[in-house]
Amino acid sequence: ASGVWAVCKYALGIGIPLTIGLGAYVNQQGGDQPQLSPLLNANSRLTTAVQDETVPAIANTVQPPKQGGNQPGSAKTTTDTGVDVSDPALFDTVDLKGDSSTATVMGMATGYDLSVFERFVGGLRNTGYKGHIILGVAPDVSDDILKYFDARGVTPKIQKYVNCTYGSEMPVGGVHDNERQTCAYPYPDIKIRWSRFPLQRDWLRDCATCTGPVLIMDVRDSIFQLDPFGPGSPPIKGLQVFQEHPNQTTKHWITNGPLSNCKGRETKPLWFNMPMLCSGTTIGTRAAMLKYLEAMYGEMKDWAAQTKCHFSLNGDDQSIHNYLFYTGQLPFANSIPNRVGIVNTAGVEGSVVFKAWRQQGMDEEGLEQGISANRPFPGATDKTWMGPKEYNLTDEFGFFTQADGTRSRVVHQADRFGMYYWHRWLPKQSFVQDPMARAARK
Repeated sequence: ASGVWAVCKYALGIGIPLTIGLGAYVNQQGGDQPQLSPLLNANSRLTTAVQDETVPAIANTVQPPKQGGNQPGSAKTTTDTGVDVSDPALFDTVDLKGDSSTATVMGMATGYDLSVFERFVGGLRNTGYKGHIILGVAPDVSDDILKYFDARGVTPKIQKYVNCTYGSEMPVGGVHDNERQTCAYPYPDIKIRWSRFPLQRDWLRDCATCTGPVLIMDVRDSIFQLDPFGPGSPPIKGLQVFQEHPNQTTKHWITNGPLSNCKGRETKPLWFNMPMLCSGTTIGTRAAMLKYLEAMYGEMKDWAAQTKCHFSLNGDDQSIHNYLFYTGQLPFANSIPNRVGIVNTAGVEGSVVFKAWRQQGMDEEGLEQGISANRPFPGATDKTWMGPKEYNLTDEFGFFTQADGTRSRVVHQADRFGMYYWHRWLPKQSFVQDPMARAARK
């Protein structure tokens, strides 16, 4: 399995309050901006009231207040591990004006079959995306996948595995034991699930023609509905980090646990109870992305050198991602509210509505769990899998939408909406099908 597929997956198992109001954020001018107010109605169907369709990004230099009124740390010019983040170029804006030919999409994608790449690569090319695609793959990647990559203009980065050099106090045995001992070349000093960060830095640095904006992302659970950098896409300023659903904050154990233990509880006023930022998708200019990946690697080496920062779990790169932002170590980064920017991180909504619908079928209709989970949602038609009026998450053709009702460009964690959508409806849609993938199988 990919070393990164599980990032942000912890949204699935949490107990989410059914009604929450999202407080106003402070914009860069200091004024309050009305935000999205996500609610679950009495039928446990997710609805979203849009109070302001022009929600601004949250600059790191002026971050949103916590519920208790505490303010996070101010922006820094050097990270705690010595990475210089003061270059004015990191704050530059790039506007491709709809031409994605210089853009780059990167991801780590080890252990996947051709069907995953058809959905990801074929889906991306089907949007009209003309830029670079760089994907890390396992040493035993199949010939049909490499043939497909060649046909679709994908640069494969075949991984090499080596023994780790960092010490680990994680328990021996269990599902993570092999990972505890196996690292990715040339980074034996950090665990393998973290290696995508310095590796992608190297891939980007080595690509002389990758001059435009960069999207790094999870591969298995993401889909493309529009060209991320195509016509109508917004300019990219510095780095963009993407918030999960407002119900999900850094109070969650995936951030609270590791950060409290590694950084000490005295640091909690800086990062606790803030909007959860997903480390599975990040966008930036070339300069900002290179610096972000360098900062992540620097912090990861520091964690690897301290046994108190060793955790036998999959998603602690998300802890680091949030920690760097909320402690002012990524001053060039902007936090993008959920369902507003290029990436729609849909996992929390997906988990809530899927589980509620599955449970309703079991409770009210007496269906077995597997049968109840494999049904279209209320309001589905011959064109869609979920009613747009019932949930306010999709349009009449089944495409995910932004908070203002327009079509999302990139959807991350789309599989959280369950079996019917992911395994029955989606594979039949032309926008994720690619004849070139089928030709590669022959």
